[in-house]
Amino acid sequence: MKKNLFRKVLCLILSVTTLVGAVTVTAAAGQYKEDSTSATLEEMQALVGTLPYSEYKKTYSDVVNKEGLEVIEIEDITDFEGDAEVVAGSEKCEGVNDPNNPDWAEFGEENKETSVYLPAKGSVTWHFTVNNKDQAGLYNLKIVYYNCKTDESSISSIERKLFINGKTPFKEATTLTLSKNWVYDNETIVEHENPIATDLPDGVHTRYEREAANAGSTGQYEKIVEYVENGKIVKTVTYVITQDINGNSMAPEVTETCKWNTYICSDPSGYESEYLEFYVPFGSHTITLQAEREPVIIKSIEFIPAKSAEVNVPSYEEYKSQLPSTAPATNGGYIRLEGEFPNYVSDSSISSANDNTSAATYPIVSNAQLYNVIGETSYSSIGQWAAYKFTVNETGLYKFAMRFKQSALQGMFICRSVKLSGGLYGDTPQLPYAEAADAEFHYSEDWQA
Repeated sequence: MKKNLFRKVLCLILSVTTLVGAVTVTAAAGQYKEDSTSATLEEMQALVGTLPYSEYKKTYSDVVNKEGLEVIEIEDITDFEGDAEVVAGSEKCEGVNDPNNPDWAEFGEENKETSVYLPAKGSVTWHFTVNNKDQAGLYNLKIVYYNCKTDESSISSIERKLFINGKTPFKEATTLTLSKNWVYDNETIVEHENPIATDLPDGVHTRYEREAANAGSTGQYEKIVEYVENGKIVKTVTYVITQDINGNSMAPEVTETCKWNTYICSDPSGYESEYLEFYVPFGSHTITLQAEREPVIIKSIEFIPAKSAEVNVPSYEEYKSQLPSTAPATNGGYIRLEGEFPNYVSDSSISSANDNTSAATYPIVSNAQLYNVIGETSYSSIGQWAAYKFTVNETGLYKFAMRFKQSALQGMFICRSVKLSGGLYGDTPQLPYAEAADAEFHYSEDWQA
């Protein structure tokens, strides 16, 4: 009897405790809702009836772009909400006038009057008109932006909500994520006043070396790039991974570097491999970018006709047919890139790592952990990337091979996109052909090539 009474009392106490906790949480949520109701309702209204991209495409599946569609340039700003302003007069962009400020070194004097600074809060609305009914059709959205550093900046990626005529066209375009450029602080550049004689042929030559440990040093791992002209080394760029007192590699500091970037709207989930297409009809329209996080400078927004040469990715067979009649490069054109030395990464969390499971991985020692790979747990989210600079000394056809280990997803494969810039591709990294969007890395406990 006493036991039953005790159980009833205990149940009553627990019920009251749970109820009090629920009331407390509800009250807190109610207070938060009161402070943010307006923004929440606006976002909900904009998303009402928003289709997934697959359904949106079906709606316009019968639309065939007419030949000769022109780029739609977005120029007429109609509304600022927040502290958005033209760069030339922006207090946030004060450093743009300092020629010695490295954060603005690549900005360009000509861009000050034609670019707009968008703060981490607020929105900007542009107006554009499709005057010709023949210009109605499917377009890709292209944004040229500068990832800038101001007192509003943090380590996060740049995010903006997209609205066209006050609504989000489809769910995959709800939030645009614009990546930044991060570099490891491990680079030293030496311009040789007295060039050094060498047996190396003219061109750019890269080698990887690890200094031997001795009484005064634990040794360090280096990537050395030498620029040779007329039989002499005129410049040397050295990238260093230092070691601690035990000989283990130490991660270098990571710093955001400011650059012009090109973003073409794509699916953040990675499900749609091609650029997302928007139907733009005849008439007057608005496009709005609402800040979610991080400031950014916008130089231009354009609607590029879908499937046009600028955004079309050919198949591998089409790509090969467009190549000039070029012979394969010889062994002298061999280019080696070690993964642990990226020149840029999209996220400050992407770092080099150590793997001692294979003696073929360079460098490797038995008594320490030296950085010799990149990836593992820090390079696994959709949209992350690592970029490597290289110079081609011999024009020709090359095969692209990677040594990798994928032991994370048993019985499955993971994908990476391979993009190129420079040469035939201009400054913006592009897929050379469609098949490069889904380079497959199959599961194995062993290293593969």
